[in-house]
Amino acid sequence: MRFSQFAMNGAMLCIGGLLLFSGAHRIYLYASFKAAGVAVIGVVDKAASGAGFGGRPLIRYQDLKGEGHIFKSRVKTHLLRAPKPGEAIPVIYLRQDPGAVMVDSRLHYFVLPLLLIVVGAAVAFRSVKNISRPLTGI
Repeated sequence: MRFSQFAMNGAMLCIGGLLLFSGAHRIYLYASFKAAGVAVIGVVDKAASGAGFGGRPLIRYQDLKGEGHIFKSRVKTHLLRAPKPGEAIPVIYLRQDPGAVMVDSRLHYFVLPLLLIVVGAAVAFRSVKNISRPLTGI
């Protein structure tokens, strides 16, 4: 195996590892936030359409003490249409810090990172398989 092939396989191994670990880290953060958080139902306060698919709306929710909070979603809550005001959306917030909040979106925090893990593992496996091949030819 020539050096250029070895370098390319090494680069692909790094890219595969980056995809794999970033997806795993996203799932870990979601699971730990969900385990430590409180799940409530939020209501879309203001529908905000995005430039792409879906939108990042302003969401209003009440904590366990009955205090109201508003936050702007970090993920696009709907892929093909913007949410309407008054629409219910599941929300998770930390009990000790009601300002730390996220939309409970399994698509964005579990399914898509799981897809990254699968692609990253496939790329890493393929590159390791190519690196471990015995040297043949000149």
